[in-house]
Amino acid sequence: YGPANQEEALSFHPLDPLSSDTIDKLQSGGYIVYFRHEATQAGTDQQKSTEVLETKRNATGVEDLNQTQKRVLNKTQIPEWNYDDCSLQRNLDIAGWRRAIGTGNAFDILDISVSQVLSSPWCRCFKTAQLAFHQYQTTPDLDYAKTDNRERLEPILQQEPKSGSNTALVAHSLGSMELGDVFDVSLNEGQCLVVDPSEPLQNALVDG
Repeated sequence: YGPANQEEALSFHPLDPLSSDTIDKLQSGGYIVYFRHEATQAGTDQQKSTEVLETKRNATGVEDLNQTQKRVLNKTQIPEWNYDDCSLQRNLDIAGWRRAIGTGNAFDILDISVSQVLSSPWCRCFKTAQLAFHQYQTTPDLDYAKTDNRERLEPILQQEPKSGSNTALVAHSLGSMELGDVFDVSLNEGQCLVVDPSEPLQNALVDG
């Protein structure tokens, strides 16, 4: 699935936002490509049991929490999500599976080397990474549910890739990763941006 030649690869989602100059840079290596996970089914991430959340709510002494308060409570006071149970998560749809495979094909056709792939532990992210690049390592530092995810992510965006190659990160929307005020870019599902790790974060955006 995906592009059959260089012309199709250059215009293939998620590379369509990237300029030809950026593609040339990626072919030389030394950059970080940040992907939002591919297209997903409708739905939301669910805990194994709502009883855990109810217990934590009652412990606060606050009976009527608004949605923002619930999200904060959910992130900070509830035990870790069950990342391994994809049935409780929003997952890739058929288009997402196909486009992830096509992304890997586009990188191969364009001779863009990726030596390291880091993924959020959520199923929709590591499935995107696996289908596109056939390898990945999950890390909680790319988990959108962590309240300090920007603090966790910034050092990763400053790590130089292996010489002549690039690093791929597969995670979530920039807003959920608290990077919306750093990179003035909106990523749809499956799209990417390119970062130069040798630059200070505020100047690191190359394209996207």
